[in-house]
Amino acid sequence: MDIETLVLSVGINQLADIFKISKENLGYIISSKLFLLPRLKAEINVLTKAKQLLIDNNIPVKSINLKLLTPLLENSLLEEDETLQGLWAYLLANTFDSRKQYDSIIFISILKD
Repeated sequence: MDIETLVLSVGINQLADIFKISKENLGYIISSKLFLLPRLKAEINVLTKAKQLLIDNNIPVKSINLKLLTPLLENSLLEEDETLQGLWAYLLANTFDSRKQYDSIIFISILKD
């Protein structure tokens, strides 16, 4: 059972009693999970597509500087559109490609805007 169904079927008051926490804390926990769930799905989608691109195209992988990887992942998880998630996946795969030199955050900035 997902968190939305659980909240709707049981209610905040009953859940607070079950878990022995305040309604305010439970509300915070639920709202943070509901906020993060679409972003987590987007991140998994982008990473899965990027991994599949690397495997399907037999791309040799290199390590990436965290200064480049962090903004790439942070911005990709904000994308809800599946088509744009695909573009983030291509960018991520190209960034990992050891045959290419995509060491600039300019591509992240372009795709983000």
